[in-house]
Amino acid sequence: MGLDTDAMLRWLFPSIRGAKPSSVLLIGYPVPLRVGAAPSEVHWDALLLPRLNEASGKPPSGFRPNARGWWHRDRYGKFADNVSLEYLYAENWSPQRLHARGRLPTAVRDLRVALLGVGALGSLLAEMLVRAGVTDVALVDDDHVEAGNVCRHVATLVDIRKDKVQVVGQRLRQISPDVRVVEVSKAFCGDVKTIVEQLDPYDVVLDCTASDEVVTLLATGWWSNPRVFASFSLGYGGKRLFSFGVSGHEFPQQEFTLKLRPWIEHEAATWATSEEVLEGAGCWSPLFPARHDDVVLAAATCVKELETLVAQRPRAPRFRVFAQSGSDDGFQGFVPEAIPPSVDAKAS
Repeated sequence: MGLDTDAMLRWLFPSIRGAKPSSVLLIGYPVPLRVGAAPSEVHWDALLLPRLNEASGKPPSGFRPNARGWWHRDRYGKFADNVSLEYLYAENWSPQRLHARGRLPTAVRDLRVALLGVGALGSLLAEMLVRAGVTDVALVDDDHVEAGNVCRHVATLVDIRKDKVQVVGQRLRQISPDVRVVEVSKAFCGDVKTIVEQLDPYDVVLDCTASDEVVTLLATGWWSNPRVFASFSLGYGGKRLFSFGVSGHEFPQQEFTLKLRPWIEHEAATWATSEEVLEGAGCWSPLFPARHDDVVLAAATCVKELETLVAQRPRAPRFRVFAQSGSDDGFQGFVPEAIPPSVDAKAS
């Protein structure tokens, strides 16, 4: 490459001589994506440099007490041609490399995402988005981790009693060195001004709370810059996913309620005819049953839905229901469903 090694070392030695910690030298090689093309990135090799004593006092025998003497002592001592230098393991952690095996389109990766609710569905959705390249996320939830959450949440037993936003935030930072996470460990609430200001920095607002109160509060706001709103929730047993999305200046609660109501009535009937699952002896509040694999399936579908919403930016609300389909041969997939089974039965 035409590099004068001695000239480089003469320039380098004064900066590392006398340093207590060892120094690392990075040598970069411009490389093309394909042979014969122009260089498009740099491959770096890392060398752990030996420590050099300060150029002071009496030099070792045989060397003059000046800069040239110290140079020769080090160049033909620790940096002699027959002395091996220690290479360190180096890896490219650029976003392009970290997500080369699978990433969302740039239009989705560059979005700032606010996620309301980081329970089972929300925590998995957050993880999937960050693994696919999203780097700016706000998490809003006032709940903490309980032992029963672990079977279908990104949390583990060591996270019990911690705030869910803290646990999910730490998980996201362990996945991506580039992610910026804002943790809001309190309920989504406040007056209209507070709600608008809280969500104003974000291009996408995702609701995974399954809470009527949150949807009502979300509908009170109006934002000067349009954004994507989406609400994702699970049906009984995690066998259905309800996806509602729109692009605009506000969240259309009336349309959301109108489209979701017949499905909620069907879900309520299903719950009433099923045996309740209780958390413990004397527990009066039934739990919402849904296995981890069902929640993962739903969260993956949410990612696909968000990708479509960002690409299409629908001004009219887009409502879809996905239901697990099976036969005697077993599981057939997660497929769109147009009419609740109870409604379909009455029509026939």
